[in-house]
Amino acid sequence: MEWLAGVPPIFCDEALTAELSEYAVQALGEELVDREPQRLSASEDFSLLGERVPITYFTIGTGLPEQGYAFGNHHPQVVYDEQAVPVGAAVLASCAFRWLRARGGAGAPGRMCCGGA
Repeated sequence: MEWLAGVPPIFCDEALTAELSEYAVQALGEELVDREPQRLSASEDFSLLGERVPITYFTIGTGLPEQGYAFGNHHPQVVYDEQAVPVGAAVLASCAFRWLRARGGAGAPGRMCCGGA
């Protein structure tokens, strides 16, 4: 394991964030996507990737406080609505697929291969 000291903060690329947010809205609906920028005090080595390519950072909500989900990810009393996991995974996969398709990658005509002999 390598310990990193002084990891830079994450700065999300505005264009990439807007594009992927739109894909998330298409998948979930506007009412389930919070587009407000968030300030997080997390320490993430993901920011190092952002020194080389555009990045964005999405979080998956796993329940509202009024539904009994009152604590954040690193709190010892955190409880997750596990039904959010497959939904979040599907949205992230959809975002990746649409991003690639917009650039002539995955899903472009003639590029899909499903099985075969």
